[in-house]
Amino acid sequence: MRIIKPAETDEYQEFLVSEQRYAFIPDNLITNLFPQGIQDANILEFNCGLGYNTFKIANYLTKKKNVQLYCCDFIEDILDLVWQRKVLYDVNNVTAFYLADQSRIYFPRWIPSMDIVLLNMSLSITDSPKDFLQFLPRVLTKTAQIHILDWMPQKENPLLNQLYPHDVRISPQTVKTLLEENQYRIIKTIVKDHFFFVYTCVYEGEQKSHQYEIDELALESEQDYN
Repeated sequence: MRIIKPAETDEYQEFLVSEQRYAFIPDNLITNLFPQGIQDANILEFNCGLGYNTFKIANYLTKKKNVQLYCCDFIEDILDLVWQRKVLYDVNNVTAFYLADQSRIYFPRWIPSMDIVLLNMSLSITDSPKDFLQFLPRVLTKTAQIHILDWMPQKENPLLNQLYPHDVRISPQTVKTLLEENQYRIIKTIVKDHFFFVYTCVYEGEQKSHQYEIDELALESEQDYN
């Protein structure tokens, strides 16, 4: 039976869509990451939870041409709620999809290459941040930007400590090292006296296609069988 992580609890998900979050994260932080002139873009929020940021971005970019948002999570029940909110808010440019295996992250073949990826308090909950950063380029355009936001490990607050304990947070230096080791270049940094930190980066290594990924997984399965 899979262990439920702090970020997957109902209490934490409810916190993320409540006004309490504003005491920790400015309301305009996410939207400020997206330029006003954005057009013709595919945007992915990884580990979206209840889709708070996805729908916020969709509303913020509602008048932009050909902007499509995709969001994914490992919990099917949460995605059911995301789909319900999509219908409730009558949002046509959001597509949510399920990732079945948290230990080996790969994306479905049908999703397009992404121009922007948002990892909002989500890199720290992957089973292996390193593996995720190695898989991610397979769904990126050559000019894609990745926004990484996570909780600052040393910040103290009774509510945050309860919902997202220190031992599950990831430090800015650890993220910076992982990015550099996996051929990402940081182009913008927000590491101040906040409850969070932000890195915006681009990938500068060799990119592999969806087909390569599927062929690679098939080869591994065949080797395991033999």
